[in-house]
Amino acid sequence: MSVPIADEFNCVGYFGFGDGVAIHRSGIVHGQPTCCSSCLRSGDCWTKHRDRVRVLLPALMKLMDDLVDSGLRGGPLVAAYAAKVAEVTDGEVSPERAAPPDIVVMMGNLEDGNHVAAGLPPKDRGAGTLKLPFES
Repeated sequence: MSVPIADEFNCVGYFGFGDGVAIHRSGIVHGQPTCCSSCLRSGDCWTKHRDRVRVLLPALMKLMDDLVDSGLRGGPLVAAYAAKVAEVTDGEVSPERAAPPDIVVMMGNLEDGNHVAAGLPPKDRGAGTLKLPFES
């Protein structure tokens, strides 16, 4: 039996990383749950991931947290975020290109998991660059 990716890389808190590893190793299997969503530690991982994003992108996560706290969910949440993101970023991010910050970082984690599984280093993301091995 193989070692679960979360145990192999100690990647709890880097939601999406395990998916990148799994995609590199096995491809995408239609209809199957992703590695991260089916991981026994996914809830804790998502919480730690969002805490990490709060450090990396504090203004954007504060905006998202405030909107969630106001009761918004799903499409209305994303629409409200997109409508306000330009003012929070002084126009650096347009509403058309706005994506929730936790999802943006998750996609970077996925890309980095794919790189690492291929024997490459994580992509240089400045302060957000993943440092391996992950610490507990």
